[in-house]
Amino acid sequence: MAKIPKLIKAAINFTKSLPEQVLSQGQALLKGLTGNSNFTNLPVDLNVFKADLDSYAVSIADAKDGGKKAIALRNKLGEVVIRTIKILATYVELHCKDDLNIFLSSGFQPRSSTRTPAQPLDQPTILNIDQGPTGQLLTGKRSVAADC
Repeated sequence: MAKIPKLIKAAINFTKSLPEQVLSQGQALLKGLTGNSNFTNLPVDLNVFKADLDSYAVSIADAKDGGKKAIALRNKLGEVVIRTIKILATYVELHCKDDLNIFLSSGFQPRSSTRTPAQPLDQPTILNIDQGPTGQLLTGKRSVAADC
């Protein structure tokens, strides 16, 4: 039975990223994809992507003063840049021929394929036991810390 090769996936989690990190990721992609012979028929025009990145860089600088309109514009342009990065990530994942060197030449970083195993919980401890009303015992215990 033939073994199916693992697909290389791009690490594109932007939920906790700062705008500067999104911008640097976009600039790395622009540098990696411009003139790259492995990726010729890109779904996004790189000149438009460069213009979006330049506008986003200006909006990041303007939003440093904390103005509501500037922050709203920065967030809107950030969504456009992130959407473009996701489109490019899908294209690169499908057209890299499962070759890590070709994938890395695009400017993307691969997502880790190893998962960390679940760690065992600490044992709860009973701190004290007191006699309560007839037939009952009252216990004091230290709860287990939850990592959510």
